[in-house]
Amino acid sequence: MPDDIPKIPRYRGKRNKPKDSVWRQQRIPAYRPVINTRNTLPCTIVVGFIFIGVGVLLMVAASSSLELVIKYTNCTSMDGNATEKIVRIAYPNVTAQCRLSFDIMEDYSGEVKFYYGLTQFYQNHRLYMNSRNDLQLAGHIREVTDCKPLDSIPGTNLTYAPCGFVANSMFNDTFQLLFHGLNAAEVEVPFTTRGMVKDLVRKRKFRNPVPNGNETLCDAFADTVRPPWWQKDICELGANSPGAGVGFENIDFIMWMQTAALPNFRKLYRILDREVDGFSDGLPIGRYTLVINYNYPATWRGAEKSFVISRESWIGPRRDFLAISYMAVGTGAVFCSSMVLGWIAGHFAYSLWLGSSFNCVVLALNRYVEMMPMANNFQFLFHGRTVYMWIVLSLAYTLVAWFVFRPAPFNSTVSAFIGLPMIKDYDWEQIHFTSVYIVIHNCTVVVTLVTLYSIVCCHMWHARGTAGYVTHYKVNTGKL
Repeated sequence: MPDDIPKIPRYRGKRNKPKDSVWRQQRIPAYRPVINTRNTLPCTIVVGFIFIGVGVLLMVAASSSLELVIKYTNCTSMDGNATEKIVRIAYPNVTAQCRLSFDIMEDYSGEVKFYYGLTQFYQNHRLYMNSRNDLQLAGHIREVTDCKPLDSIPGTNLTYAPCGFVANSMFNDTFQLLFHGLNAAEVEVPFTTRGMVKDLVRKRKFRNPVPNGNETLCDAFADTVRPPWWQKDICELGANSPGAGVGFENIDFIMWMQTAALPNFRKLYRILDREVDGFSDGLPIGRYTLVINYNYPATWRGAEKSFVISRESWIGPRRDFLAISYMAVGTGAVFCSSMVLGWIAGHFAYSLWLGSSFNCVVLALNRYVEMMPMANNFQFLFHGRTVYMWIVLSLAYTLVAWFVFRPAPFNSTVSAFIGLPMIKDYDWEQIHFTSVYIVIHNCTVVVTLVTLYSIVCCHMWHARGTAGYVTHYKVNTGKL
């Protein structure tokens, strides 16, 4: 055999054919549930009871939390003047102080947190929450894009640090809590900032510019100015609060820049320092005085301010909404799992539909009688006490539909689950859900409404602009 003849393999089948296995050929057995009563009811019941159990657990946890809300928007200063009025007139160049005394009658043991709260303050407004620059907050002080008009002073090279509406409106009230211990001696309640913000957030998102050589932090913020509503420069922010951080790394600034999703919100102010003697077990029962350095005007924005003392459970602050939501969903699922209750729900839903559609027909007939000259003789049907007749007929029709007629079969799985979750797939069950009367009712409503409004629209189209039609409509309706 010559050497130049190519060698042809003896097997010439498909070389890339997959192996004949259940995995490669997609023949693995699979479960395909049949959506019927026997399959859906157990799942709905189990899910319902699980949600109810979780809701009860959350409610018990929320009830173990303690919370004291102190509203101080309209507090008065030491000389008897309204602090809000003082601050609003001379903002931001003045600070007023007021004192509020209160009693703690419950045991605030364990970790205690202090919040400040604002109402009707929309931090979630699109233009407001986007007016900031995260690169500037990370240490690049020249980055001021997206901050207009609070990006820089026009005609100069001076940029705002920090820039934008969010930073400009920073909350700057400060608080001091005094405990009246033995012999009525005032003891300051120790605050701490430990654990308020994760270290990763301070390292990556909020960093001060690095000074060169022997420069101070204020030198690093050179060629920048403070926002218009601020009382001090950014390099001085937090200088009088040991442990709170300075500049962009200040705890209060970081908490404010984390915008809230709802108009009524709370932000963490401080945590009780339990390493100090006398407060290792929490806040003792007794009388306290809250000293408020009032800097932040609120009433001209329609907002209200408060100071909150909270002892939280494992789910966080006291919120009953989540527990109520779980129990409501679970109760609804259990309700939908009952054949008797589901039957009642189906009757009620369709009776409401029959009654409301009957009202639509009556309103269309009323409009027809008012606007058509040929129907003047029937206007007595909608004047005086005759109106009560239509109300009684509508209620009677709804009640008769509820107790007499059967609900029609649903045309989709979704509507079946919402209105009557007994999803049926057997022919012999259709008789329990079929009602010829409802089909007749729906067809009658559609034909009547289309006919009446078509006649009215055609009459208005042909009679538009004529004096007779305008005079008739004005006399009979009192309009135009």
